[in-house]
Amino acid sequence: MRVHLWSSVAIGVTLSTGCVSDPYTFRQRGVVAAPRASLYDGQPMTTTAQVSGYAATTAEPSIQPDTDSGAVVTRHQAGGAIRGRVSAAASVGLAVDASWRTNARTLSGARTAEAGIPNQPVYGAMLELRRSTPIGPGLHLGIHAALGGQSHPVVRDGVRNVQRDLSLALHGGVVPSWQQGDLTLFASLSAGTESDVPAEVRVVPDGGDSNDPGVEAEAVGGFASLGLGASYRLADRARLTVQGSQASGSLATYGARVDVGLTVDLGASRPAR
Repeated sequence: MRVHLWSSVAIGVTLSTGCVSDPYTFRQRGVVAAPRASLYDGQPMTTTAQVSGYAATTAEPSIQPDTDSGAVVTRHQAGGAIRGRVSAAASVGLAVDASWRTNARTLSGARTAEAGIPNQPVYGAMLELRRSTPIGPGLHLGIHAALGGQSHPVVRDGVRNVQRDLSLALHGGVVPSWQQGDLTLFASLSAGTESDVPAEVRVVPDGGDSNDPGVEAEAVGGFASLGLGASYRLADRARLTVQGSQASGSLATYGARVDVGLTVDLGASRPAR
């Protein structure tokens, strides 16, 4: 009986050991969007709602040969938003965007054409909160915050299919602005999370669960961005906004960026404070 007992224990240990796989590492590469300052002129909404759209282009970022990143940054971006006024000073909105056309080199310095980078866009969506407080004649201080995520195309070594993974996006900033007639001049100081596709992912199996993520994108470190811009009222309910900005983060110093946007006011007029 004692022999049978020890035999059972030995068989159980052997089976348990056989079910546990060794840790392993896989390599991957994918696409991320360049961080950006929010295209916001710091002024309050004067109607119950508004819609807006923008397009942007960004120069190449600095190359970081010592960065262990599998990401390449996009050059172009376009998006739109719909916002509603919740008080004389505040509004909330939903913004979506897409980023495409990768730079010639990845953040680690590899040539994009030779790295097998997926030729697919990055998609993003964010909930936004804006508040504009008067601080003097024609002067307002805008504050904005946004929370959402981005969907990144990623390819894994040894796997043909392009997969996608989400990264958290958190942005915020302040926008001092001065309005005179139809013209508004503003500055934007923003900060937020950077997105990355790590070049290597280590997987540690846990019992019967492989814990294999497929592919992995993530929010890492943070960035700061300084922008200068102007908006001009083209008509009673249409406004053109142009902004130049520069962002720098833990992964790279990103290229100079130019945004051009159009905003159309909707609904009943509401006087600003």
